[in-house]
Amino acid sequence: MEKFVAFAQRSKARFRSCCNRRTCRHCGVKGQRDDMRRVTVIRETRHHHAVRFLLNLRGLLLGNKPSKQGFIKYLFGHRFMALDRKKEPRWLCFNCFIQVLTPKEYAQFRDAYYEDLVVEDGQQKATQSLASMDAVFDAREEATQ
Repeated sequence: MEKFVAFAQRSKARFRSCCNRRTCRHCGVKGQRDDMRRVTVIRETRHHHAVRFLLNLRGLLLGNKPSKQGFIKYLFGHRFMALDRKKEPRWLCFNCFIQVLTPKEYAQFRDAYYEDLVVEDGQQKATQSLASMDAVFDAREEATQ
């Protein structure tokens, strides 16, 4: 029984070290998943139907059913440009997350974050934390002007 418990603790520590670590997309800092913020970015790509036509024609000759449907859509469709949207999750550290926010989003996030900090750590520590957070956000605004 003791061997199983020791194995479970080792595997849990191994999982924490390898699977829970994320890398910030902007600055490259590696940290725990709890310290990172997930931002979903929608990436749009456009492609001309002529390119798809050649791929669908090749698939049609090989007997691929989805290619046949794509070929029919090309012949009878009304759009010449297609738009694909993909959602990409991106992980940002706390400082980079603050820099990405707009001033309106930052004000909402700041209020909610302050309330959570007051409950967890007390008002004095929350005020100190917000002062450092404001310094990071103000530095970003000065850099953009």
